[in-house]
Amino acid sequence: MFVLDTNVLIEVEKHNKSVICFLQGLTSRYPSKPYITAPTYSEFLYGFLKHSSKKEEQAKQFLEVYEILHTTKNSSYLLAKLKLDLEKHGKAIPIFDLFIASIVLDKKATFITMDSHFKNIKDLDVMIVEN
Repeated sequence: MFVLDTNVLIEVEKHNKSVICFLQGLTSRYPSKPYITAPTYSEFLYGFLKHSSKKEEQAKQFLEVYEILHTTKNSSYLLAKLKLDLEKHGKAIPIFDLFIASIVLDKKATFITMDSHFKNIKDLDVMIVEN
Protein backbone atom coordinates (compact mmCIF):
# COMPACT_ATOMS: atom_id res chain seq x y z
CA MET A 1 0.00 0.00 0.00
CA PHE A 2 1.25 3.48 -0.78
CA VAL A 3 -0.04 6.86 0.34
CA LEU A 4 0.36 10.13 -1.56
CA ASP A 5 1.24 13.45 0.03
CA THR A 6 -0.59 16.64 -0.89
CA ASN A 7 2.32 18.00 -2.94
CA VAL A 8 2.33 14.84 -5.08
CA LEU A 9 -1.43 15.15 -5.66
CA ILE A 10 -0.97 18.75 -6.75
CA GLU A 11 1.65 17.72 -9.30
CA VAL A 12 -0.58 14.93 -10.62
CA GLU A 13 -3.44 17.41 -10.98
CA LYS A 14 -1.06 19.71 -12.91
CA HIS A 15 -0.18 16.77 -15.20
CA ASN A 16 3.51 16.83 -14.17
CA LYS A 17 4.92 14.09 -16.41
CA SER A 18 7.92 13.19 -14.23
CA VAL A 19 5.73 12.71 -11.14
CA ILE A 20 3.12 10.74 -13.10
CA CYS A 21 5.86 8.48 -14.57
CA PHE A 22 7.26 7.92 -11.08
CA LEU A 23 3.85 6.86 -9.80
CA GLN A 24 3.23 4.61 -12.79
CA GLY A 25 6.49 2.85 -11.95
CA LEU A 26 5.13 2.08 -8.48
CA THR A 27 2.09 0.21 -9.76
CA SER A 28 4.10 -2.97 -10.41
CA ARG A 29 5.41 -2.90 -6.85
CA TYR A 30 2.11 -1.87 -5.28
CA PRO A 31 -0.80 -3.33 -7.27
CA SER A 32 -3.51 -1.54 -5.28
CA LYS A 33 -4.53 2.00 -6.08
CA PRO A 34 -2.89 4.82 -4.11
CA TYR A 35 -4.38 6.14 -0.89
CA ILE A 36 -4.48 9.60 0.66
CA THR A 37 -5.09 10.65 4.26
CA ALA A 38 -7.97 12.76 5.52
CA PRO A 39 -5.57 15.67 6.26
CA THR A 40 -4.28 15.43 2.67
CA TYR A 41 -7.86 15.63 1.40
CA SER A 42 -8.37 18.78 3.50
CA GLU A 43 -5.11 20.41 2.38
CA PHE A 44 -5.82 19.75 -1.28
CA LEU A 45 -9.37 21.15 -1.07
CA TYR A 46 -8.13 24.17 0.88
CA GLY A 47 -5.71 25.01 -1.94
CA PHE A 48 -8.46 24.87 -4.52
CA LEU A 49 -10.91 26.88 -2.41
CA LYS A 50 -8.27 29.48 -1.67
CA HIS A 51 -7.79 30.17 -5.37
CA SER A 52 -11.36 29.77 -6.59
CA SER A 53 -14.47 28.41 -4.94
CA LYS A 54 -15.76 27.68 -8.45
CA LYS A 55 -13.25 24.83 -8.67
CA GLU A 56 -14.56 23.03 -5.58
CA GLU A 57 -16.47 20.39 -7.55
CA GLN A 58 -13.49 19.87 -9.85
CA ALA A 59 -11.24 19.24 -6.84
CA LYS A 60 -13.72 16.88 -5.21
CA GLN A 61 -14.07 14.94 -8.45
CA PHE A 62 -10.28 14.65 -8.79
CA LEU A 63 -10.06 13.24 -5.25
CA GLU A 64 -12.83 10.66 -5.80
CA VAL A 65 -10.38 8.08 -7.19
CA TYR A 66 -8.45 7.87 -3.92
CA GLU A 67 -9.33 5.83 -0.85
CA ILE A 68 -9.08 7.99 2.27
CA LEU A 69 -7.29 6.84 5.42
CA HIS A 70 -8.47 8.33 8.71
CA THR A 71 -6.97 8.77 12.15
CA THR A 72 -7.28 5.99 14.69
CA LYS A 73 -6.56 5.77 18.38
CA ASN A 74 -3.16 4.28 17.52
CA SER A 75 -2.30 6.93 14.92
CA SER A 76 -3.18 9.61 17.50
CA TYR A 77 -0.80 7.95 19.95
CA LEU A 78 1.89 7.81 17.25
CA LEU A 79 1.36 11.51 16.53
CA ALA A 80 1.98 12.43 20.17
CA LYS A 81 5.14 10.30 20.24
CA LEU A 82 6.42 11.73 16.95
CA LYS A 83 5.90 15.33 18.03
CA LEU A 84 7.63 14.74 21.35
CA ASP A 85 10.56 12.91 19.74
CA LEU A 86 11.07 15.60 17.10
CA GLU A 87 10.90 18.36 19.73
CA LYS A 88 13.56 16.57 21.81
CA HIS A 89 15.84 16.56 18.78
CA GLY A 90 15.14 20.19 17.87
CA LYS A 91 13.35 19.32 14.64
CA ALA A 92 10.08 20.93 13.64
CA ILE A 93 7.57 19.45 11.22
CA PRO A 94 4.18 21.07 10.61
CA ILE A 95 1.37 19.45 12.59
CA PHE A 96 -0.61 18.56 9.46
CA ASP A 97 2.41 16.61 8.21
CA LEU A 98 2.66 14.83 11.55
CA PHE A 99 -1.00 13.83 11.29
CA ILE A 100 -0.33 12.44 7.81
CA ALA A 101 2.84 10.61 8.90
CA SER A 102 1.14 9.06 11.92
CA ILE A 103 -1.68 7.69 9.76
CA VAL A 104 0.83 6.24 7.28
CA LEU A 105 2.86 4.69 10.10
CA ASP A 106 -0.29 3.21 11.63
CA LYS A 107 -1.16 1.56 8.30
CA LYS A 108 2.46 0.41 7.77
CA ALA A 109 2.31 1.94 4.30
CA THR A 110 4.88 3.56 2.03
CA PHE A 111 4.61 7.35 1.86
CA ILE A 112 5.22 9.20 -1.42
CA THR A 113 6.13 12.87 -0.99
CA MET A 114 8.26 15.70 -2.31
CA ASP A 115 9.11 16.99 1.20
CA SER A 116 12.46 15.77 2.49
CA HIS A 117 11.62 16.65 6.12
CA PHE A 118 9.66 13.40 6.31
CA LYS A 119 13.05 11.62 6.35
CA ASN A 120 13.35 12.88 9.94
CA ILE A 121 10.49 10.63 11.04
CA LYS A 122 11.80 7.38 12.45
CA ASP A 123 10.36 4.18 10.96
CA LEU A 124 8.43 6.01 8.23
CA ASP A 125 8.83 4.21 4.90
CA VAL A 126 9.16 7.28 2.71
CA MET A 127 9.98 7.76 -0.96
CA ILE A 128 10.95 11.25 -2.08
CA VAL A 129 9.80 12.19 -5.58
CA GLU A 130 12.25 14.45 -7.39
CA ASN A 131 10.72 17.06 -9.64
